[in-house]
Amino acid sequence: MKKILPLLVIPFILIGRGYNPKDICKDVKLVIQEAKMIQDKFDDPTNALLLLDASTFRSITHRRPKCMSKKEHLTYLDTYAHLKSKSTKRGYSYIENMIKLYPKHLYFYKAAGESYEREFDQYKNNRQKEKALEYYKKYLKLAKEQNTKADKRVVDYVRSGGLKRAKSTWGKYLNPKGAIPVGEFKAFYIDTHHPKKVVASELVKDVAVNYPYSEFHGIPSSNFGGYWVGNFKFEKDTKKTIYVSQSNSTTRVIIDGYVVSDGKQRGGITYDFKKGMHKIEVEFINKWHTTTLSVKIMNKVTRIGKDEIIKELNSVVTDDTDFNYIGVYESDNKDNSVTLKLKESKYPAVLLLQSYRAVVWKIDNSAKVDIKAIVINSSTPESEVRGETKGIKIIYSQRAVGHGYSSGLPDQKRKKECKCIVGHYTCSETRAFGANDIPSKFAKKASGFSGKYAATTLEVPEVQMKPEIYEEIERRNSEIREGKQLCTKNQTLTPDKLFD
Repeated sequence: MKKILPLLVIPFILIGRGYNPKDICKDVKLVIQEAKMIQDKFDDPTNALLLLDASTFRSITHRRPKCMSKKEHLTYLDTYAHLKSKSTKRGYSYIENMIKLYPKHLYFYKAAGESYEREFDQYKNNRQKEKALEYYKKYLKLAKEQNTKADKRVVDYVRSGGLKRAKSTWGKYLNPKGAIPVGEFKAFYIDTHHPKKVVASELVKDVAVNYPYSEFHGIPSSNFGGYWVGNFKFEKDTKKTIYVSQSNSTTRVIIDGYVVSDGKQRGGITYDFKKGMHKIEVEFINKWHTTTLSVKIMNKVTRIGKDEIIKELNSVVTDDTDFNYIGVYESDNKDNSVTLKLKESKYPAVLLLQSYRAVVWKIDNSAKVDIKAIVINSSTPESEVRGETKGIKIIYSQRAVGHGYSSGLPDQKRKKECKCIVGHYTCSETRAFGANDIPSKFAKKASGFSGKYAATTLEVPEVQMKPEIYEEIERRNSEIREGKQLCTKNQTLTPDKLFD
């Protein structure tokens, strides 16, 4: 760093001269050379940029002085754009102004793309990746028009949709023979303290694992690692969305050698599968006392608001339709599934499915209930419905379709003790039964309830929500409201009102 310090004095010396425009032009070449030397020799774009970002020279980035040729000006701006793309947050905003000055100048588009790409790598905002692709495509188009050889790295970035190749994958160590099934995954389970030893392996349909402590092959949850690999054939070009739901852990999804997700992106990740065979790999490191992972490759889910849900249901809900609410926190199965066994009913039904973690809801409708629609929501993306669903409307809700996984159970299980602790009122129960937001729009209440904190199988409904149950719930809610009012009274009490 000692070698750099004398160079940083340059801009301050230059500023001290009291520049006029002609003086600026005389020293531009020197400044460019010094900045380039700092960047090339020390890989230090931040300090290199200080030379070009001194107030004396900043005006050059907005307009070309009369004493400077267009070629000289572009040489300066190229250096400036290069350093901005490598060192400054939102450097693209400066480069975009340069594009306005010289809309046909090839390099600015490449530099803007590099700036957006750099920020996407740091913040994982998909909009930044899309902007990087936009500018890179403009760069490639101009390169073709101007008969200029394009950067191979940019070509590869655009071709892959903004993805980067993985240097290697766990398959090198865990699956050295490269035995990969078609249409399913081969799973390898390891203890990350001894990563090269495969504890267990199996063939699975889905990338999923769900267990506490050491209840899966004796691997402590805090040390669990999993690797899944499979080849999947697509008969035509297909757009899919990849949803990763996990607890405190790190997950990497790799398709055909490109990293699609590294566990930092939020929400679904769209991927375009070209016609043919594709290799999908998932690497997972858990960091918690429980292990939870679900990776789904499915059609993009569009969540809609309540008004739109009501419109969708208007065509199927009739006067005799039942609304059955099913609520869980999570699945108690390794594959994150919950099987719903519908009880025989002569009435058509709408199912309201609510979970915290992503769940695979498996519909067992051997009773032949006339299911008109299923409305689904989960706090983590993205739950899925499988089984006997042909002809049934599947609607994803933006908001929770209900609350609780124990409300509505028989009296002795529903009622819990409430306590007043120094002005704070707490009850050791879930929130009051709340699944009537949607049914109320049809002048109805949920007629059935099923729920459990962690479930493998649930009957639907477990509890018939008869009027007397609702009356009892309201009595209980009234007691809670009164208890809370008494408990919190002292929080608003003031000395002058104590004896009122």
